[in-house]
Amino acid sequence: MAASLHLYAYVDGDLTEEDFKQLFCNVFGSKYFNLSRCPSAMKQMEFMEKLLAKLPAIWVGEVSWLKNLFFGDYQFVPNICLEIYNLVQEDRPVVNEELIAKVRKIFESNPVAAAYSTADCKDIVDFLEENLGRRLFTFSL
Repeated sequence: MAASLHLYAYVDGDLTEEDFKQLFCNVFGSKYFNLSRCPSAMKQMEFMEKLLAKLPAIWVGEVSWLKNLFFGDYQFVPNICLEIYNLVQEDRPVVNEELIAKVRKIFESNPVAAAYSTADCKDIVDFLEENLGRRLFTFSL
């Protein structure tokens, strides 16, 4: 089963460092990975749903991080998703014209994935333009 990679936009002050620590506490490979910080699975889901529901977001594409982990190549993660994930990750960059140009280049330089769906470049660029000046992070559900 594939997960969905999303971009989330926020303004400084909307989220705290503690929010990010809890949001990513059970995400393997995250700088915030720390299972001892995580609440029960049910409380974690409630926290994520409440936090993410209040933020502007857009679907980037389908990814299978778990298959990628088991099989060791990125055939289960479309290049578009992987490159957007790598561009944003947990660095939480500010949306500006330079970032938008990088995203356009990602779409232009990568063929559409056959096995996994991805968003259209125009939809992602429109989302970014609507959120100029905000910060971004990615999250997979």
